[in-house]
Order: sequence, then C-alpha cells, then structure tokens
Amino acid sequence: LQCTSLTHIDIPSSITKIESKTFEGCTSLKEIIIPSLVTEIKYKAFSNCSNLTQITIPSSVTKIESCAFIQCSSLVKIVLPSLVEMIEPKTFYMCKSLEEITIHSPIKRIGYSAFKHCTSLKQFTLPSTINEIERKVFHGCESLKEIVIPSTVTRIGYKAFDSCTSLEKISILSELTHIYDYAFSRCSSLQQITIPSSVFTIGQGAFKD
Repeated sequence: LQCTSLTHIDIPSSITKIESKTFEGCTSLKEIIIPSLVTEIKYKAFSNCSNLTQITIPSSVTKIESCAFIQCSSLVKIVLPSLVEMIEPKTFYMCKSLEEITIHSPIKRIGYSAFKHCTSLKQFTLPSTINEIERKVFHGCESLKEIVIPSTVTRIGYKAFDSCTSLEKISILSELTHIYDYAFSRCSSLQQITIPSSVFTIGQGAFKD
C-alpha cells in the first residue's frame, strides 16, 4: 500500500489472512488489532511500518511468514500466540526498539536473521524445542546481556551472535556439537562461556575480536 499518512485502520472481522505486503510502508500507522479469525500473516505484511508501536495478534494465528514485521523500528513488544510453531527468517529483522518477546508456543525453529539488528533486545529465552540456532539469528543484538542455550540445541550457526557487544555470559546446557564460523565474533563484553566436551567443531573466527 505505502499509504504513508494512514494512522489507523479497522480490519473487518471477516478477514482470515493478512496478505503479503498489505500494509508495507504505512509509516504513520501506530497501532493495529488483528481480527480473531485471522490464521496467517503473510510475507512483509507489515514491512517498514516504522511508527507501529503495538500490534495485537490473536490466538487464532498459526503462521507468521518471513519478513512480516521487518523494519518495524518502533515496535516495542510482541506476543506470539500458542499455535505458531516457527519464527520465520527475518521476521523481526531491524526492529530496533523491540525489547520484549513473549512466546506461548512450542517453537520448533527460529529462522535465520529472525532478530538481526534488534538493538534494544536485552533478554530472550530460547525455547527448549529447537535444535539449532541458525545463522545470524541474533546478529547485532547490541543490548543482549545473557543467553542460555537449551539442552536440545546441537548447533550454533554462522554469526548467530556476531556483534552482540553487551553479551557477558553464555550458559550452554546442551550436548552441543558444532559452533560455526564467527558465531560469537565481536562479542566484546563476553566474560564467561564453558564449552562442553561434546563439541567437536569450532569454526573460523568463532570468538574473533
């Protein structure tokens, strides 16, 4: 749409999907309530809604596609409903004001770059239902201070925590086997990490700089 002056919209209660790029570039939109019959939020549905501070996602939603909230730079808080099983790639990429994410579902996968450059994110609880932290998931999360790797995770991907400059402590509870290239590169505040004996691959530049 790119209706840059649109500040408010009432979505009809009969809507079941928010289609791709529906509100892309609606830079004045501040708040939106998604109707209770909606089951899917499609690709880039709210992309670059740079003034969107609040969005209510109903419990009916089962799928949020990649880049759905990319560059929603004023979004502070998000609650994922219990039927969502995957955080798709780049879903919250460049959501620079995002501080809090509440997950009510057994998330099976967090896609690459899902939270890349979420520079205000201070805390995130990784669900115990994932087996991999994919590439660049938390790349550039400059406010993230501590992370606990759950017991199910076996791989930490390429640049997964690169440039997390406030990250001080990493607790690994898992039978981790792979730490890929530059996984913790430029984590300049990192003070403590214990690498378990199960690890047999530490990639190039994993703890560089």
